[in-house]
Amino acid sequence: MIGEKDYWGRGIGAAAIGLLTKLGFEDEKADMIFGCSIADYNERSLRAFFKNGFELYKTVNEPEGRKAKCSHYLVLKKERYAEIKQ
Repeated sequence: MIGEKDYWGRGIGAAAIGLLTKLGFEDEKADMIFGCSIADYNERSLRAFFKNGFELYKTVNEPEGRKAKCSHYLVLKKERYAEIKQ
């Protein structure tokens, strides 16, 4: 999370996701990496994950009374990562 609004929209979140994804696949030898529980109203976060190749895994409805109506779960498989990193 980038708490300072002055830093929003500069690609910092997408770059951080990219670095952590690289660490997961290249150093930790992960098969899949998930982005979990991203609220439907958080479009910037969703775009940052999609920019790094993540795809929608599933969408879950949130209980009544929560700010988010649903949350998204994203996934990036190592085969897809290998394709996009070239």
